[in-house]
Amino acid sequence: MEGFTWTLAVCALLVIGSTADEDCKDDYLSCVISKDKNSLYCNHDWIRLGLHCAKSCGRCTASEQTPTVCEDQFTECALYKSLGEMDCGRSAVKAACRKTCNACDLSVPNRRELEAVEPYRPVCRDFAGRWCSQNKENNRLNCGVSFIKRRCEKSCGVCEDTGETLCEDQKYYCPMTAFSDMCDDASIQQQCPKSCDICGSGFADKIRKLCRDYSHECDRPGDFCFSRLNAKKLCPKTCGFCNFVYDE
Repeated sequence: MEGFTWTLAVCALLVIGSTADEDCKDDYLSCVISKDKNSLYCNHDWIRLGLHCAKSCGRCTASEQTPTVCEDQFTECALYKSLGEMDCGRSAVKAACRKTCNACDLSVPNRRELEAVEPYRPVCRDFAGRWCSQNKENNRLNCGVSFIKRRCEKSCGVCEDTGETLCEDQKYYCPMTAFSDMCDDASIQQQCPKSCDICGSGFADKIRKLCRDYSHECDRPGDFCFSRLNAKKLCPKTCGFCNFVYDE
C-alpha cells in the first residue's frame, strides 16, 4: 500500500511539473543567448539556474502566449544590443527582444512606458562658491549673464535648494556599502558619506533602486569581473561599478 501511495505521489508531481506555468521565465537575457549558442551549462554549480535560467534549462514549462503589445521581455535588451552582445538575426533573440530588434507586428501597439524612477538630483550649489552669495547679498549678482547663471545656480535660483550639502566618497568600494550594514561603522561613514547618505544626497537610495546585474554569468567565481568583456556593464552590482553607471 505504501508503494502504491508513493507511486501516485510521484505521478502527481510529474503532472504538476509538466503543466504550463505563467511564472516560468528566465531572469536574464543571457540565459536565452547562451542557450541559443549551446553554451548554457545547466549543471554548473556556479550558476543558480533554478532561479536564473529556469525556462531555458527546462526547469519549468512556459505557457505560450500571443504578444498583444510590442515590448521586450528583458529590460537589458537595449544594453546588450549596444554592447554587441546579441544578434537580432537569431530567432530566439528576436523573440525575446522584439521591440529592440524591430521585430514587432506593425498592428501591435507599443507598450506604455513604465514610470521612471526619480533620477538622482545633484546637490544645489554655487560652483563659484562665496563669490556668488556675496554678490547676491550686495545686489550685484547679474543672473542674466549666462556664464554667471551657470556658475551660480544656487544663488540665481536655477536649482532647488533643499539644504543638502555637497559630499563625495573617498574610496572606490563605497557604492557597495549601500547594499550592506557597513555604514553602521563610523570609519565607513567618514570614508563614504555619499553612499552612506550621511549628507542626504539620495545617491544610496538610487543605487538600491537601480543597481542590478544583467547576466546569469555574474555568479561565476574567480576574476570574472576583469576577464569577461563588458563584465563591468553586464554585472555592475557584482563587480562594484554602479557608481560609474548611475552617478550624476
